Amino acid sequence: MQQLKDTEFASEIEQALQSKLGPIKILSPRAGFELAQQHASQYVDSRLALIGDAAHRTHPLAGLGANLGLQDAAVLAEVIQTALQGNRTFYKRSTLRKYERIRKHQNALILDSMQAFKSGFASTSSGIISLRELALNTANNIAPLKQRLTQLATGIRGDLPAICQTRRPY
Repeated sequence: MQQLKDTEFASEIEQALQSKLGPIKILSPRAGFELAQQHASQYVDSRLALIGDAAHRTHPLAGLGANLGLQDAAVLAEVIQTALQGNRTFYKRSTLRKYERIRKHQNALILDSMQAFKSGFASTSSGIISLRELALNTANNIAPLKQRLTQLATGIRGDLPAICQTRRPY
């Protein structure tokens, strides 16, 4: 698709969208971005904190990138607010490390889980396929497990900063 002329590219988009948006006009050069998982080895330094896609990236099909980034921002805001309330310098590495300790572990868990899903669905091994089907059927058929996994994936349960916590009983 990157190699197509603008008119051909616009035509492909129109076809994919079944012309529901009308004629497509290309206004800027195209860019491509690799769909790959990445995780920064360090989130913070003095006067610096990486959040969202700057700190971690998962395949967009997982649909979790925005949730993870919003949770990063909320935890960072909470860490900064706590530092300010305690009359501490919020931008010191020692202060920002609390954000890194909380989010790096939680993000790694999600990223590793998505990598396991990717590997499980990419495998052609009959044993892996059977194990995958068993795991998915188990998660789907045990309501409390399914509910908990859904809540964790959507970011409404788990070790969340106060601003992200819901008041609904689950």
